[in-house]
Amino acid sequence: MTRLRAERERRGLSIAMLSHGALVNPSVVSVVERRIGVASPKFRRAVSEYFGCPEKKFFDSKGFAV
Repeated sequence: MTRLRAERERRGLSIAMLSHGALVNPSVVSVVERRIGVASPKFRRAVSEYFGCPEKKFFDSKGFAV
């Protein structure tokens, strides 16, 4: 499980709730959480700002969820 998914679930958020709050596409949240694809810089920034955490908590230098 990625830290992103763990944090989302810890806060009781669905993928839809996170995507709505962070203004990102829900399908991208799913892809990133499952490490199928990398997160764009815009996505990383939006999610990190939503959670109030630095990007490096959730993403590696290539944009994969950790």
